[in-house]
Amino acid sequence: MQAGKWAMNYEAARQFYEREGHLRVPRKHVERVVGEDQGRGSSGSGPGLAIGLCRGRTLLLNGQIFQNPTGCNRSESPAEAGLVANCTDHIVYVYLDPSCQEIFGVAMPFTLVEVAHAWSVRYD
Repeated sequence: MQAGKWAMNYEAARQFYEREGHLRVPRKHVERVVGEDQGRGSSGSGPGLAIGLCRGRTLLLNGQIFQNPTGCNRSESPAEAGLVANCTDHIVYVYLDPSCQEIFGVAMPFTLVEVAHAWSVRYD
């Protein structure tokens, strides 16, 4: 995904989550986003709003998408400030290491969570 599109989708998902408290986006919803340097824009509609792919069982970790995740899922681009979008109906565990050994916290179902140093997530 292009960096600009990722940033706009992330901002739209965060804005929706802060207002509604979940990422269960109605199918026909379009989120309007006002950017500092890009003016007014809109991002996605319905389930596609939540950073591009909040359909079915999807996890997003630092811009990487895991469809129908199972077990330990490692980020290919760990970041100082990580982002986990849990578009599943299960709790997802967030880890500080790539092999899901050192637990950091959890991402509840249909939530967007910012975490420090997110390397991997486990879906059981």
